[in-house]
Amino acid sequence: MEAVRRANPKYTNFKSRTAVDAVEQFCNMQRNGLNAMRIPEALIECAAGLCDREMDLFETWIVNPSDVKGMDAAVSGPRTSPNTSASFASTT
Repeated sequence: MEAVRRANPKYTNFKSRTAVDAVEQFCNMQRNGLNAMRIPEALIECAAGLCDREMDLFETWIVNPSDVKGMDAAVSGPRTSPNTSASFASTT
């Protein structure tokens, strides 16, 4: 049943066991409108069930999401959105 619930991209009520799970949970929280003031607490909540090795991967992702050795690139995501540079160019 857990797999069915986690198929929903907004589901966040699960305990992360791997760094990939923690990243997925945090990204789902962001999709649900995570307030910027709550980001530190959200990261702690996502990391609560991780072992040391997985915690190291998650911490590496927090510092540099685009280049995590041992984590699939599809999970870590692209460095910037294609629209980011366009929006910055239009404001300058």
